[in-house]
Amino acid sequence: MAGVKAANYSFDAKPLGLGKAPYFCVFEADFESEAALMNALGSKEGQAVAGDVPNYASGGVTMIHFPIG
Repeated sequence: MAGVKAANYSFDAKPLGLGKAPYFCVFEADFESEAALMNALGSKEGQAVAGDVPNYASGGVTMIHFPIG
């Protein structure tokens, strides 16, 4: 997607305590601003990415956004 400054992912998500992690994968993408993120998600490419998520995340998805600093 346009505007992605950096991206990371892991298929090795583990809880710090006992039990099983609620996620099998974590994906993180950095954008210049919240506006850049929203523009990317609203683009044709962003909509295609969002539409593809159910093809590999059949157990559901939690999407969040937050500032870093």
